[in-house]
Amino acid sequence: MELQDQVLLFPLTNVLSRQIFEYQINGWNVLMMYDSGAQIPVWCRSEKLFCSVFPYAKKTDFYCDISGFGRETERSNVYIIPLFELSRKDVSFQIKNLLVAALFKPFIGCDLLLSETMFSKTDTLTTRRGKRELCVSYAKMNRPFVCSAISLNKEAIGISVWTDA
Repeated sequence: MELQDQVLLFPLTNVLSRQIFEYQINGWNVLMMYDSGAQIPVWCRSEKLFCSVFPYAKKTDFYCDISGFGRETERSNVYIIPLFELSRKDVSFQIKNLLVAALFKPFIGCDLLLSETMFSKTDTLTTRRGKRELCVSYAKMNRPFVCSAISLNKEAIGISVWTDA
């Protein structure tokens, strides 16, 4: 039996040339930015909003040093989200136990930065002419992907997303 690709399309905002889209999670509109150079997803807003959007998230023993948000590297706690899902109509992309670094900073352009590593088992494409959108395609599976930390002691230096298929 041949597997067919699942395709998710997210219309991008016209904010500069960044790959930002709005997505609703648990009744909250969340601005997400796909970052092809990021090794770990990063929550960029307040702790209160994070807890509202992801009420089942739990703080782990990991920490992460984050750079690229200013002049200095910042240390952040790492949280685990039991099930992270992006969906459109009948297509769903799920990651179990997604690890997210939390900066809890004032608004810096997006609420949640999505790392390229989250999509390592997918093909991503950004269309730039006409209708700007982020396209995520992956082989159809009956189970979610799983996330684990790439770590050195208690420092999460990245994430790995895999499936046991």
